[in-house]
Amino acid sequence: MSILTLAQAKAHLRIDGSASDADLLQKIEAAERAAVDYIGCDLYEEDYELAEAIAAVPAELAAAKAVYDASYAAALLIADAELSAMEQEYAATVYARAVYAATRTRQGVVINDTIRASILLILGWLFEVREDGESMPRAARDLLHAYRCYA
Repeated sequence: MSILTLAQAKAHLRIDGSASDADLLQKIEAAERAAVDYIGCDLYEEDYELAEAIAAVPAELAAAKAVYDASYAAALLIADAELSAMEQEYAATVYARAVYAATRTRQGVVINDTIRASILLILGWLFEVREDGESMPRAARDLLHAYRCYA
């Protein structure tokens, strides 16, 4: 999902022309990923998209649980105790990932102007700062903090 358009990014950075479009598109993607990673939950364009995603969670969890049950049962049939334990652990890990994904969905956030502004701040920072350092500007973290999810 792209939150910012190339035109929005160029306007924010006061860029004319298209010579740096490829670099800019890469930085837009990185800025959006940094914001999503900081928030820690899924982002949606519209309320109805979030509602649809939340409505799908029970079926997705039921399917994941069925896969877990089948995998766990198959793991118990393995004669080698070490291999059986590894397969049981793998089944549990796959199910835990499904639960984590469901939590990220349930705590989802609809994109708003504050989130877009924070992404623009991150984008500007990525565009100007070419060396290693902070992961994102403090102002962007401050704007995003209210939307953080703890899955």
